[in-house]
Amino acid sequence: MSSPDGSGPSLDLALDRRQRALQDRAAELGRTISAEPRGAARSGLDRAAWTRCAAIGLTGLVIDVEHGGQGLGALDAVLCLEAFGATCADGGLAFALGAQLFSVAAPLQRFGTPAQHADHLVGLCSGATIGAHALTEPGSGSDAFALATTATPTADGWRLSGSKTFCTNAPEADVLLVFATMDRARGWSAVQALLVPADAPGVTVAPAIRTAGLPGAPIGEVFLDDVAVPATALLGPRGGGLAVFDHSMGWERGCILAPAVGALAAGAARLRELGAPASIVGAAEVRARIASLMLRRMAWARDQGQRVDRLASMVKLQVAQGWQVTADAVLAAEGPGAQLADAAACSARLDAVASRIYSGTDEIQRDLLGHQLGLR
Repeated sequence: MSSPDGSGPSLDLALDRRQRALQDRAAELGRTISAEPRGAARSGLDRAAWTRCAAIGLTGLVIDVEHGGQGLGALDAVLCLEAFGATCADGGLAFALGAQLFSVAAPLQRFGTPAQHADHLVGLCSGATIGAHALTEPGSGSDAFALATTATPTADGWRLSGSKTFCTNAPEADVLLVFATMDRARGWSAVQALLVPADAPGVTVAPAIRTAGLPGAPIGEVFLDDVAVPATALLGPRGGGLAVFDHSMGWERGCILAPAVGALAAGAARLRELGAPASIVGAAEVRARIASLMLRRMAWARDQGQRVDRLASMVKLQVAQGWQVTADAVLAAEGPGAQLADAAACSARLDAVASRIYSGTDEIQRDLLGHQLGLR
């Protein structure tokens, strides 16, 4: 395993060489994807690019080798995603990869049965299957567990009814990780996590919502109309949805912005190329370095078995805010042409703004940090 700053010697040199080779392949793939035109339709998931990401292992970085993954720890995984984000202009693709890996595949590995692993996890790693995390609802706001979607027990499983929104990858998904409640009055103790095929009778997935940033990440609504799922669809213990959610958010909140850390470094380099004032370039370099060190410190702590809730919120807040500042600086340095809707600098700036909203807004991160410090 690499050291927290990514530069130290590894105790397992073979694993270290393999990880570094994967990191190099990720950076090269990012450059290749960026050089290829997306055509007139810039929105939607680039399935060909997704397949190539899966082929080099990006869809299974933290998943065990026995399930088709790479078996990496958090630190080595974020180093790969950071390298990919530094060279890949499709921020939506990088976000979609992280959303599946951290909020679907990781909890599935932790809580899934051998049968669920065989049915879903192998496909998620190979790229044959796409997964979506379905928690947010139109009326839930920032209270993630104010769920209206119900899971009614039946003789042989569950009946699901309700709707979800802002589900990353849903328009392309094969399997949905759905959170529903058996009894709203019981709060989080009644919440279930269930694996639902996207083509199951009663499931309707709406076309992708048009978003200002991350156009390469398909985000959509899911409608569940008395959907019957077997008892084997339950992920984790009965009423254990909170544990599944906490596990997925523990991964996602801290790691999903790893590609953005790479984008911060790329933004600083771009400012140097454009001849921006030394003070602006220097500030961008500082933001990039701080973001990288914080990300790596958090991932290293996770690999040591430490709780990283506070660090994850700090990383999410610091990286998102720093990315927007750097993206704004690049946009200004590029000149008038950067204002065009399809200009790279304009797209990157919108992606950066979006990063301050998904996986918990800036305000949510501040609230979480306050609670973690014992404040109310």
